[in-house]
Amino acid sequence: MKKVIYLAAFLFCSLTISSCTNDEDEEKIDVLTPTDNAHTEQVL
Repeated sequence: MKKVIYLAAFLFCSLTISSCTNDEDEEKIDVLTPTDNAHTEQVL
């Protein structure tokens, strides 16, 4: 019975890890530096 549970856990973990992919071609994360201003200003 333990072998079945271990096998099921291994298959579940393998499926979970294999489904995590990053298919983005470029980095789309905006990195904020301490000198960046979080507020946008509109000029009228």
